[in-house]
Amino acid sequence: MNNKIQPLFITIGIPTYNRAGGYLKETLTCATNQTYDNIEIIVSDNCSTDNTPELVKSFNDSRIRYFRQEKNIIANDNFNFCLTQAKGDYFLLLHDDDRIDNDFIETCVREAKGDKNIGIIRTGTRVIDANGNAIYEKENRVEGFSTLDFFLGWFKNQTTLYLCSTLFNTVQLKNIGGFKSRHNLFQDVVAEVILAAQYGRIDCRPVKASFRRHSTNMGNATNVMKWCEDSLQLLDIMCGLIPEEKEKIRAAGLPFFCNQNYLLTANVKGTVQRFITYCKVYKKFEFTYSPYETFRISDLRPLKQYVKKIIEVKNIPRKLNYLTRYHIKFYQFKKYLLSNNYKGKIDNPKACAIVLSYARPKNIEWIVRALLLCPFIEKVIVSNNNPDLKIEEWVCIDDDRLSLLNQKTRRRAGYRYEIARHLSYDYYIFLDDDIYLYPEQIESVYEQLCLNPSIPHGVWGQKVTIHQDRSIEFHNGIRKRNESLDIINRAYFLTGNHAAKFIENMKQLGIEKVEDLQYGDDIILSMSGQGKPACHDVGEIFQCKSTDQDGIALWREGTFNNYREELYRNLLLLSSSRK
Repeated sequence: MNNKIQPLFITIGIPTYNRAGGYLKETLTCATNQTYDNIEIIVSDNCSTDNTPELVKSFNDSRIRYFRQEKNIIANDNFNFCLTQAKGDYFLLLHDDDRIDNDFIETCVREAKGDKNIGIIRTGTRVIDANGNAIYEKENRVEGFSTLDFFLGWFKNQTTLYLCSTLFNTVQLKNIGGFKSRHNLFQDVVAEVILAAQYGRIDCRPVKASFRRHSTNMGNATNVMKWCEDSLQLLDIMCGLIPEEKEKIRAAGLPFFCNQNYLLTANVKGTVQRFITYCKVYKKFEFTYSPYETFRISDLRPLKQYVKKIIEVKNIPRKLNYLTRYHIKFYQFKKYLLSNNYKGKIDNPKACAIVLSYARPKNIEWIVRALLLCPFIEKVIVSNNNPDLKIEEWVCIDDDRLSLLNQKTRRRAGYRYEIARHLSYDYYIFLDDDIYLYPEQIESVYEQLCLNPSIPHGVWGQKVTIHQDRSIEFHNGIRKRNESLDIINRAYFLTGNHAAKFIENMKQLGIEKVEDLQYGDDIILSMSGQGKPACHDVGEIFQCKSTDQDGIALWREGTFNNYREELYRNLLLLSSSRK
């Protein structure tokens, strides 16, 4: 009796149509060059009119099985034809313009360890352009994740789902009917999630496959609506696979798919038609992700004029002007950060940045991205002070310098000093969650801190007037000035000594724990240096549109001003008693 484990047999299916003069040769080459030998290669020619038969024959490889359709059939039927012919234990559907690394199959088989019952085996994926140049790549970072976390990991951009980087269990894929979805657009992902949920998966982290992105005929509203319908069907299937977690999957999936379909909408011809399609997508996904954040700048300006005419005719409130300006700025800010073009000075001392999140989790990712572009920032800590949400569902950044903390109870702004107290950095940057600073602005103020570390530095603040009746008046919103202020707020550039002095001042005021400090951490910090803090002109400062919003902005709370006046008065008394 032979107990030796038989090696896995792998089928590579290549559906093709009129690509003999293009990418097919490249795709066949990477398939035949696999370092793992126990494979078969099925080429299904969808009745091409070029020299596809001659090209395939020229490879002279006995592992290639060539089929030619008698007439041109639907592309998805050609995909499934490859599957029906497959004899392997696992099946790879490789499009005739995609590529796999020479050790793709070997990598997957090695991790399978002879197991023929796994649903899918996956690697990381790179996206390449028409010329084969890498646009970006994403490792498959969901190894060991549950099925739920695998789904959520896709929504958080921790992995990508592409055909070229996935081996399907051949028998199980045939049993579920092969590749199919409502419009056969997300048919591959439907198969992936079903097999992963029902039969398990193996995740290989390295990038071993290449998906080619080039111009496709997706630039019309009809196709976008079909993608929306396929997206919603896929989301329903995912919810049905884990019904006890359907609310969590739906809550994360709706904005994800909404944003994916906005990317398709950007190709719709005509500004007005594009705007209407954005609105339809927004509605399809239950208004979970605003289209304003994805508009192209070239869309917004003519759209503003278009809506302005409607406003004049229908007497609609004129809030659009502000919203349009805001979203243009936000688009510019995001586009700049994603371009990664900023090259800061690397000879500045290392610093730690701390960002607090409570009512504006949507802002945090972009604040953090700006910080991470600064080469002198060695660590970024995000403390989510809202126990009702998880910050990792809002911040999807893969960077070893980033730490995400979820607090079990609500924390106030002063908690960042408690975090800093357990660290050992000489320099810190604290940013509120309603202000967006460009990396150049951050570096500009940081250099001033390094030049004069005796006082805290910032970009925004207040002056204080004490009247004869001892009442206190705060002059708010001072910015774009190079001068000393009484209080800096919103952005804080400080040293470890300032952070330690903050704790000392707080305790001398009789406040033993930072949790007991309701408001005014900015006031205490501003009096923790050897002089008044400095405000610096860094140009226009972009702030969140909810800065003044009731229920979000702390300064709108009823006890805010009285509490701060009393705190400032007590700090003045403490300061005078030291002299």
